[in-house]
Amino acid sequence: MEPTAACLLSAALLATQLPRTPGFSDLVRVAGLVRVVAPQKPPDDPRWAAEAALKELDPRLALPAVLTELERLSPFKDDASNPFAPPVAEDDRPDVERAERSLRRIWRHYVIAGRSDYPEPIRRRSGTLVPPPGEKRTFTAAEMSAIGKTLASLLKGSRTDRGRSLVLGGLAYNYSAEAEVSLAAMLRDDRRPGHGIAIQILLEHHSATYAPAVIGWVADPKRPLGQRKFYFEIFDGLPYHYLAPAGRCRLIRAGFAILAEDRDYFTARSC
Repeated sequence: MEPTAACLLSAALLATQLPRTPGFSDLVRVAGLVRVVAPQKPPDDPRWAAEAALKELDPRLALPAVLTELERLSPFKDDASNPFAPPVAEDDRPDVERAERSLRRIWRHYVIAGRSDYPEPIRRRSGTLVPPPGEKRTFTAAEMSAIGKTLASLLKGSRTDRGRSLVLGGLAYNYSAEAEVSLAAMLRDDRRPGHGIAIQILLEHHSATYAPAVIGWVADPKRPLGQRKFYFEIFDGLPYHYLAPAGRCRLIRAGFAILAEDRDYFTARSC
């Protein structure tokens, strides 16, 4: 049975503390705004007004409602996935795609606002680029903490691969220690979607606890070579930076062992 927006909201509210506890009227308002943004062929003006309003709400209210709606919709590829494709104006996209893009903008507003590559402007039919609605807000420290804790709560209740992927992506930017237990369960099960990003998040925030086991998987000759390469590549970037000197030495030795079995491995990675 899939979790409802109300169930996810209740869990998020219990997990976080902000000055005012949202009530039932807040939930009704959020549901109404999400209905305006969701696919139903409304004019752009009401949808964009609702999008702007959703970006001004308590993240404990907005994130569960938006996630529930995104889990119902099929994801569309970002325009950046095909740089050679001609640009498509927002006005010329199918309604369901415009709704999904609007919901994604709301989600990203909370989880990656303030990053250098956000927000992406909206292309109109005239060829002009306009900023997405409602992107002037900054978050307080309490709200940033609430975003992380809400994502941790949503990770526990997520039942779809897409929902889990969105939440994990959010936790990569807004980590909360309350997510550690759920992430550790994903680390231990290599068949679960999100296994790799869960490991990466844990290595960045709890390297001393989890890095020895992951390095052991890289060094384990009984594991398939492809699997060992997968775990080795997770350390690329920040996870390697957070390793203790002894862990770096173990990882480098394991890398040379991989190279001994596949002489072209590092050459292929650098091309």
